[in-house]
Parts: sequence; structure tokens; C-alpha cells
Amino acid sequence: MNLYIFNEIRPAAIYGVGTYVRELTEALRHSKINVCVVNLKSAKLQIQMEIIDGIRQWYFPEPIKEQWSISHKKQIELYHRNVVYLLQLDIEDKKNLIFHLNYMDSKPLADAIKNAFDCKTVLVVHYLESLMTLSGNISQLRRIIAQPDEQVNNEERIAKMFYLKEKDFLQSHTVDKIICLSNHTYDLLHQDYQIEKEKMVVIYNGLKCF
Repeated sequence: MNLYIFNEIRPAAIYGVGTYVRELTEALRHSKINVCVVNLKSAKLQIQMEIIDGIRQWYFPEPIKEQWSISHKKQIELYHRNVVYLLQLDIEDKKNLIFHLNYMDSKPLADAIKNAFDCKTVLVVHYLESLMTLSGNISQLRRIIAQPDEQVNNEERIAKMFYLKEKDFLQSHTVDKIICLSNHTYDLLHQDYQIEKEKMVVIYNGLKCF
């Protein structure tokens, strides 16, 4: 198996997602799985690869925004497409490819991966922006979903926008398997996002024993 784990240099990478990626790579370091971590939006000045504790780490710098004259959405699509193109040049063994995604706004990346490789994609749901916007109030989210836009306030409208984007990504064919970190998330995605149970699995977070 050739496993490519995507991470991003953002606040979540310092805390929950970063810890998850570090623990996962540590658990797999001595396995027969070929593991590579792809770090996007890196602060490094150029694309580079290094090996840390036996794990290959790719770093792709964040694009220089001042040089872009296109929309943010198009910029993100081009960035991910170029990252995947460069990975195509680097990946020699294209058998048993699995791409492991960790962010809910990764649909452009997942789309580019599926267009470029015969592979499987796995998405871990660490958090949902829709619920974070509402401080975790599931009842409020359910009410917003059932109401027309003109009957909700601006904050609720933003939460609904996140919900629709998340639902579209989770239901898309570019995601083959969804990892939920708790039964609560599993039930929420099935009930409120209409995700088939067969597409999901619950795998609890693990930490190395000291």
C-alpha cells in the first residue's frame, strides 16, 4: 500500500489535526505501508522533500497571493491541481494508492486526485465548520437547515453555507471512505448529512503509550 497523508500548515495542524497526523505516521512507521506526508501551504520558500524518522515529507509553499489576478476559488483549484501534477511526476509506484485527507474544504484536492490517479480516497472528519460557527449547537443547525434563508440571521446563513458545502463533499464520489473519530459524528453524518453507513467507519483517536 502507498499511503499519502495530506496536512496543511494552519492552526488546526498545530493542534488536533497535527497530533492526529503525527500519531498516525508514528503508528505506521515500522509497517509495510509506504507512507508519505504531503504538507500544503508550507512556509518554506520552495518545494522540497525531506525524510524525518523514516517518513517522507513533501512541502509545497503557499502561493503568493499578490501575484494572482483570479478569484480565490479558482486559485485554490489551480494550486491543488498543480500539487497533484507534481505528485504524478514523483509517484513511481501507482499501485494500491490511498490518499488520506484531513480537511473539510479539500474537495478541489480530492477532485484533482481522482482525475489523476486510479486510487482510493479517505476523508477524516476532525470537525465541521457548520457546527463550529454555531458553537456546536446541533439543534440550531437542524432548525437552520429546515428554514429558508430569509428567516435566518447572517451567522446562521454562514453555518448553512458550510453545511451545504460539507454535505456536497461528503456525498461526492471523490470520497471513497469517511473516518469518524466518534460514534456521535457517525450518527450526525448519517442522520443530518444523509451519508450512507456503508461509506463510514468509526476509528477512535489513538495516542502513543509512554
